[in-house]
Amino acid sequence: MALEAGDLPESLRGYQLARAGVLNNDEMAENGFPGSTADRFRDAGRISGYMREFVPTSDLPPADGLNFVGATVVHLFSNPDQVSGWMTDVFVKDFEENLGESVGSGSKSYR
Repeated sequence: MALEAGDLPESLRGYQLARAGVLNNDEMAENGFPGSTADRFRDAGRISGYMREFVPTSDLPPADGLNFVGATVVHLFSNPDQVSGWMTDVFVKDFEENLGESVGSGSKSYR
């Protein structure tokens, strides 16, 4: 299950839930990195998922102009063997290839 606010790392403890819900392959592709497609996620064995997104509360001081959002996501796969392929061939690969690039809504991914 996706983490609750109280389960977040200490550095994110002051964050509040901004949105949560089912994260299907179409939505992941629409809101993911450029070139993402629902078919690519389905081909990797991903069926669906669930996400929770957390944002700083108004009483937290800004960190050098950065607005850091934290999210926890769970994914459901057709079989357990597809999880390691997803992590290396999709998840980590996409983040590495898009460091510093726009990830929508004027946001950028950072290491």
